Amino acid sequence: MNRINKILKFILYAIPVGLIVWKLALFLIYPHVSTDGPWTLSHLFSFMRGDFNESSFAHNFDGDIYKTYGLEMILSPFYKLAGEINTYKFILISFLFISVSAFLIKKITLDQLKSKFLFIITIAGFLTSTYTFGLRSETYIIPFMLLIIYQVFEIYHQKTKVFRLLIIGFIGALIFLIHPASAIFTVLIVLYIWANKWIGHKHFIRIISIGVVSALVISGFRLLDYINLFTGSNELEDHSFSLSHVLKYISFSPIVIVLIYLGVFKNKNILKILFLISYIIFTCVFGRSYYFSYLIPFLLLFFVDMSELKDLKFNAVIKLISFCFISYSLLVTHLFPTFQNFENPVLGSTYRTILKRTNEIGESIPNDNRIWVTSQLGMEVIDQPNSRLHHHFYKTMSGEKIELEEGDVMLFISKQKMLDRLNSKVNHSKEDLIITSEIDPVKGHYKISRPFQERGSEIGLYKVTLRE
Repeated sequence: MNRINKILKFILYAIPVGLIVWKLALFLIYPHVSTDGPWTLSHLFSFMRGDFNESSFAHNFDGDIYKTYGLEMILSPFYKLAGEINTYKFILISFLFISVSAFLIKKITLDQLKSKFLFIITIAGFLTSTYTFGLRSETYIIPFMLLIIYQVFEIYHQKTKVFRLLIIGFIGALIFLIHPASAIFTVLIVLYIWANKWIGHKHFIRIISIGVVSALVISGFRLLDYINLFTGSNELEDHSFSLSHVLKYISFSPIVIVLIYLGVFKNKNILKILFLISYIIFTCVFGRSYYFSYLIPFLLLFFVDMSELKDLKFNAVIKLISFCFISYSLLVTHLFPTFQNFENPVLGSTYRTILKRTNEIGESIPNDNRIWVTSQLGMEVIDQPNSRLHHHFYKTMSGEKIELEEGDVMLFISKQKMLDRLNSKVNHSKEDLIITSEIDPVKGHYKISRPFQERGSEIGLYKVTLRE
């Protein structure tokens, strides 16, 4: 019996470790990162250079308006220890935070709630969601959110200590200063535990007071500057309210349907339903599906008062549906990308060569000149003060087209996107530009929407300079 228990325990731990290592290997083989990953870290590297109020890589046109340092204080030690900055270090550090999130999910579901089934569907659902691997600001925020849920569980079990209130208030302020969308999570959690009378009025006021004071201190008493940064940003212009955002999220993270049923609707708890609806509506205000990455940590809140969950209560239908949802997600995040790498290994090796060549070009550019790169190449040069990010809505945000000077370089990985961007975002005619193919393009991966029928764009490396 002990041997069987040991095998089951090994399997439970092998699931998250296996999923993380598998996905990490896929990233290292084909290190193509999302647009928003390097974008998120723009201010970090200006901060690390001592340009505390700038975000020169992605927001050079904004000037000295970045005056709070929530994410920068968290990540700067990791990147200082990392040494030379590149895409691989970015991936590894991001996966470190994903691993911490997985560990905290285990602490909550397996250690606190004692439910193997809840652990399996939550951890597998989290680690097979495409949103988990977007490597945006949510990657760094989710571990702190789970830490708040962990404290709420302890409070529910009559372990209300002042330091737990301090942790909730402080962390709530910290993640708010990373991205304001996370404030919805913290405020609703505090209101929920207060409405359930897990804390009294005095404790409620303490948490709110600690949060406000912490936000002021962490921001260097520049909280209004932070609020103005987001409310006055052009980035928010195309972020509009729509319930389609939650539907899009669920389509790539379907396991949340099971979590919503088990945690909210199965017991027909009106308060839980009201708070879930409130969370969905307020998050939709931010106008993007990726802000629902916080939904899995938020849903764990509704299991806090279901202590000692018995796995036998979960019937065969629920288990079958969960298996189908996770299998579908696994196909999208792990299985199909594995097939893509085996079917087209040249793309991965070529892409790694592209990153290496980008790094070499970046080092060869004098500080007086600029190197403009796509976000996917950004981590190779982001630590250089003369690096700049070009993207499809650069003109919308900056109010002007990119103006190249003699000696400046622009790099692209897609020929078609290069031609489109040169036509619409660069203030030079084609006759004034020299386009060089640094690395010959290779065929893209098959698209999951049309396997064996349609491939993604060819990937190569193109350099654009101004004709003398």
